[in-house]
Amino acid sequence: MRASCRSRRRRRTRRTRSRASRPTYRVVATDAQQGPALANYATKALGAKRIAVVDDATAYGKGLAEEFAKTVEANGAKIVAREATNDRATDFRAILTKIKSVHPDAIMFGGMDATGGPFAKQAAALGIRGKNPWRRRRVPTR
Repeated sequence: MRASCRSRRRRRTRRTRSRASRPTYRVVATDAQQGPALANYATKALGAKRIAVVDDATAYGKGLAEEFAKTVEANGAKIVAREATNDRATDFRAILTKIKSVHPDAIMFGGMDATGGPFAKQAAALGIRGKNPWRRRRVPTR
């Protein structure tokens, strides 16, 4: 894990001086930690056996997708589709149509939220249904 420190820079006034000098700490897991954790959740908790993997071709998205795919295959599941887009794309229908034809149990999107949100919305619009942990009452923790 990596921890990064980011100082908040604000105009110093009497009211904000104490807040402005406090740093903010963020804990960020590496791709080698996030990818296997996501893969273990998909294969073990959700029981997905056929998984499609899509990344946004950024260093983050591609690295995360590669680590995810390695662990999925090590867990005995199968990667049925491996696609890439870019981080500025807005239309994912071509990729999603290919993915829909292979009937995956789950789709893993490696990338940023700004791209992942429209991707998920278009997948739902095309009628792609998979194992969605948020539809359950209780999400398994192990």
